Amino acid sequence: PPQPTGIQVAKPNPVTTVPAGAKATAQYEKAYANIRAKNYDAARAGFEDFLINHKDHVLAANAKYWLGETYYVQGQYKSSAKAFAEGFQSFPKSAKSPDMLPKLGMSLAGMKKTKDACVALSQVPVKFPSGNANILARAKQEMDRLACES
Repeated sequence: PPQPTGIQVAKPNPVTTVPAGAKATAQYEKAYANIRAKNYDAARAGFEDFLINHKDHVLAANAKYWLGETYYVQGQYKSSAKAFAEGFQSFPKSAKSPDMLPKLGMSLAGMKKTKDACVALSQVPVKFPSGNANILARAKQEMDRLACES
């Protein structure tokens, strides 16, 4: 077929590839922006997708924590407990690990599993004796609220 004359044909730009790490970080940031905007379903989908594609990424522990948080804030305590427990077990040395344990306890409390909640909460000062004072105080506050035996 004859080529049109007088018209410039657009040439495709060469595809620029984004480094995998930058793409993963952008995906995490988008999911995190959704949680800050209280778009919990979108955040959940973003964090789940992130964890499927980047389970070994430096932000994977954070993504697991925030995934649990999306469930927790919506009262889906069984799912939040599962996410926090998996996160705590999978990323024991991460900076988010001390946050996951009290949230696991709070999720269990939400499920009316007070005894299990007390066990999880009582482990916070044991596992993280020099941990963040706010986290230690929150665990103690929850233990007091649930009337856990110390």
